[in-house]
Amino acid sequence: MAGKDEEESFLSLEDEEPKSKKPKKAKKPKPKQQSKPKAQTKQPEIIDAEIVDNTVIEQAGGKYEVEWPLIGMDCPDCASKAMRGLSHLKQVVEPEISATAGEIKLTVDLDQGLLSQVSTVMKSLGHPPNVPLNLLSSTNAEVVAKRNSILKKDVKKLFMRQPGILDVEISKDDEILLQLVPAPRKELRELRNRSLSQVIGFEPKFVEASTSRLRPDQWRLFGGTIAIPILLIIFLGDLLGWSPIILGLIGAYGVMIGGLQMFHEAVASLLSKQMGFQVLTSIAVIGASILGMWEEALMVVILVAIAGHLETSALENARELMQ
Repeated sequence: MAGKDEEESFLSLEDEEPKSKKPKKAKKPKPKQQSKPKAQTKQPEIIDAEIVDNTVIEQAGGKYEVEWPLIGMDCPDCASKAMRGLSHLKQVVEPEISATAGEIKLTVDLDQGLLSQVSTVMKSLGHPPNVPLNLLSSTNAEVVAKRNSILKKDVKKLFMRQPGILDVEISKDDEILLQLVPAPRKELRELRNRSLSQVIGFEPKFVEASTSRLRPDQWRLFGGTIAIPILLIIFLGDLLGWSPIILGLIGAYGVMIGGLQMFHEAVASLLSKQMGFQVLTSIAVIGASILGMWEEALMVVILVAIAGHLETSALENARELMQ
């Protein structure tokens, strides 16, 4: 019996040897990979790097003083509303928001939360960072996803967790665009670069880039511009005796497109437990729409858009003269 067992084990080894040789034959098509365009040679170097364990990329800690300019910060009421919106964030220490300078200063405690969460709250209130986007060169979202063993849709969340990052945008070409804290202190800059190096596998390099997305104030002005011709169509329809159903469909379209940014800011204000003027104007527009008073609803949308644009432009000009 012992002899049979030895034969069986010997035979099983012989059976395994041919199977182990098959993969060697399958590896012959390797030269085909070398014939790919040179533009793709950088990706295998990053992908073939050691896969990063999730426990390696830890959230950075420490307290750091940061500041950055804001878009749409043009009144004391906006500043006070933003201050109340930040009050529930544990990582925010001693925040200061200046409507005159249009910027925010604070100490962020990374042990309590992320810096990007602060920027997200300000963005939801209609005050995104007035900071240019920087392209993270020599990599893309697909490469980073493979390196960190995550889905490509989670790459943005991964970068949002890194210190010194205000916002992240992934383009259609999988390019990674970052909004960085302007002029950070040496400690925060080194921590940011070290954390990004763990994510992408090499020292990060940034190139200033542009984006086609509209800012909140631009969306507001765009919506108001769309509402003007629709208001004229509503007036014309009333004179020609169009059906109320047709006028309602046209008016509803104008209100939705024209007041989109206003409604978005109103919802963000309510979520932050604030009662901004966007809430009041949104209630007025919705009430007029329910009553079928499309002319009044569109007029409110247009007035809010124009007034917001004029106020922002006047304050920006005043800041330039003061500098």
